[in-house]
Amino acid sequence: ASPELQGQNVNDLQDTQGAYFIRDMAEIAKNSGHGFYEYYWENPATGKKEQKISYVIKIPGSQYYIGAGFYVKN
Repeated sequence: ASPELQGQNVNDLQDTQGAYFIRDMAEIAKNSGHGFYEYYWENPATGKKEQKISYVIKIPGSQYYIGAGFYVKN
């Protein structure tokens, strides 16, 4: 959804409320192994900053994690 971010270091991205959401999700995966995270990001379908909930999980035997998320509809 954001081709301009492909291949970029996104560790310093902040959501609309100032949270470093990539860092926070990495910490969840590192410390808990998996979990949910709520933040605010531009929805490419609407162009508006909206609440998003993502789930992250550590890939066993590695330092990597994977995640997926969805935008919350009111």
